[in-house]
Amino acid sequence: MSLPFFLHADDHDALTAYLRRQGWIAPGDRVLSAGPAGDGNMNCTLRVMTEASWLIVKQGRPWVEKYPDIPAPSERTLVEAAFYEHVAGIRDLASRMPTLVGIDRESRVLVLADCVGFTDLSPVYEGAALGAPVVEALLTYLAALHREPIGDPAAPPFANHAMRSLNHAYMYVLPLVHDAATAERLDRITPGLADAVAALTADADYAARVVQLGDLYLHGAPQALLHGDYFPGSWLARGHEVVVIDPEFCFAGPPEFDYGVMAAHLVMADQPEARLRQVASAALGAGRDLALVTAFAGAEVMRRLIGVAQLPRLDRSLAVKRALLERSRRLVVGLEMLPG
Repeated sequence: MSLPFFLHADDHDALTAYLRRQGWIAPGDRVLSAGPAGDGNMNCTLRVMTEASWLIVKQGRPWVEKYPDIPAPSERTLVEAAFYEHVAGIRDLASRMPTLVGIDRESRVLVLADCVGFTDLSPVYEGAALGAPVVEALLTYLAALHREPIGDPAAPPFANHAMRSLNHAYMYVLPLVHDAATAERLDRITPGLADAVAALTADADYAARVVQLGDLYLHGAPQALLHGDYFPGSWLARGHEVVVIDPEFCFAGPPEFDYGVMAAHLVMADQPEARLRQVASAALGAGRDLALVTAFAGAEVMRRLIGVAQLPRLDRSLAVKRALLERSRRLVVGLEMLPG
């Protein structure tokens, strides 16, 4: 697919002209700097400083930005824009998300007001603690999102079939393909990891349950609007204030998925059990199935350790990864439950 305009961080003149044409900056305003915003995989996402404002300018290209050989639906930014438009009038959600400035549908460009002073919570993988008030704010957001009506949940844009199909393959199918190319890739990440994964893929009960979870992710009843990628890279904080970003993977599905993904990243970040208990208690309080939350959490641990979407700050030894994969197995097959 050919897009009318492509973002380039180093061409300030072209970016200035484009933002002016779209009416997103004033005719006399101009770009002073532009550079990558965060460690995201999917999009070309720039933090742009002009003389008058700070903006996040995000383009969904027909590939995964970090892995250009992987095709991806460029309309993901249109789905993300629809999410921002949907929550704009809902105080409990809009107050915890960036403001949508505009969308260029032809070029698949989304512009948001930058959340100046906020930083993402990825440092939790390197030992930073998540305080109880921050976790509570994140859970309050999730509860508000899941209870909000969305019209026909099986209809576009929130069916989000193209992105869900892509994500399904990389979450539930490809990580458990055991072949020479996969083994080589895993051992480049962490020497010896391929052997640990071979033992996991040989567990028929585990593999079957992962397939079931993948089917539920792809075809489950559209009970609520989900964020779809609820992890520290999508959370910004300033003190105890929280902002949620990057809902491009949003879809209508089982709420247990969002809770499970959140719990998985607290496990991988080695957060205290009290934080996991907060998540489990919130899920139970919202009437969710804790066993399903637990299983989704186990699958997310697995795919983040051995899938393509590696977490850039999750630097763990082989021994720790083995232990996490064993915990993934126990969570997925029901031998361990999140503390409720």
